[in-house]
Amino acid sequence: MRPFHQGQLDFFCGIYAVINALDFLYGLPLARSREIFADTLEELSAQPDLWQATLRNHTDFYWLPPYVLSRARERYSYGLTVIRPFPGPDFNGTPGTEDALPPSCLDLESATRLRDGYDCVGLGRDELWRHLAGWFATRPGKRAAILRFQRFLPYSQDPIVLHWTVGEAMRGQELLFRDASRDPGAIFSLYRDSTDISARPGVRKHLLVLEPPSILLLERSE
Repeated sequence: MRPFHQGQLDFFCGIYAVINALDFLYGLPLARSREIFADTLEELSAQPDLWQATLRNHTDFYWLPPYVLSRARERYSYGLTVIRPFPGPDFNGTPGTEDALPPSCLDLESATRLRDGYDCVGLGRDELWRHLAGWFATRPGKRAAILRFQRFLPYSQDPIVLHWTVGEAMRGQELLFRDASRDPGAIFSLYRDSTDISARPGVRKHLLVLEPPSILLLERSE
C-alpha cells in the first residue's frame, strides 16, 4: 500500500500523518480517507484564528493529530489505543501509558498553537530508541507511531523542515516511515546514531532531530 501524498503548497502533514497511520492499521477506503480529510478542514475552518494559523504554518500542530485521531475513533468506532510515552517537558524514568486522547483534545477553541519546548529533559536517546524498538517488536502491522522531526542544514541554527510523519516499523536501528512527502530529498527513515532528540544549541550534533513529546504510539485492538 502506498501512502497518501501531501501537496507541496500546504502545511497539512499532520492530517496526512493520521490518515496514513489509520490506512496502515485498517486499510482505509479512499472515500473514507477523503472524508476524514475534508471533515477536518471543515471543522478547523469554523475556528478562524486556528484556521489562519493552520493555513500559514503559525502553529506546531501538536494539537492536530490527537484531534483527528479522536474524531476518527469516535465516528468510525475504531478499536484504537493511543499513548504519548514522553509527554515532556520532564522525564521521570517511566514512559507514559495513559490514553493520549482525552476529551479535551476535541476542544479546538482551547488548542495551544505553540508548545513551550520540544525536549524531554532527563530522557536519553538510547532509552527513547529502546522504547520504540520494543513497541515495534510485537504485533507487526498492528502498531504504528505518529511523530514530528526537524531537519537542519550544516551550520544552521534553525530547522528548514518541521514535519509530521508515520513510523511503521523498525529495521535494526532504523525507524521506517510511511510518509506523505514527494519532495526530492524527502526523509523516509531515521537512524538512531544520526538522530538527536533535542535541538538545543550545544546539544544537537546531527542534522535530524526527533521530538520526543510529539510521539504518539498507536495500536489496533482486535
